[in-house]
Amino acid sequence: MTIKEQIMADMKAAMKAKDMGRLGAIRLLMAAIKQKEVDEQVQLDDAQITAVIAKLVKQRHDSIACKSLLFGSLARVIFFYKVSK
Repeated sequence: MTIKEQIMADMKAAMKAKDMGRLGAIRLLMAAIKQKEVDEQVQLDDAQITAVIAKLVKQRHDSIACKSLLFGSLARVIFFYKVSK
């Protein structure tokens, strides 16, 4: 079973289980794979799909790090504002 077939099977399982969080993540992944296939006009193999997954994981990791930094700074500003009153 290829990675793409496994992802499709996982999507069907998430639909049956009504797991909306998991289903949303899988749909996002499938959209990224489909976009890459349309852009390059080829069917992606397992190595290329793994690269797409790695790219999405890195984007989410960077987003989480950025938001953590932002919210940490915001919390410090609010704290110092309340303390200074």
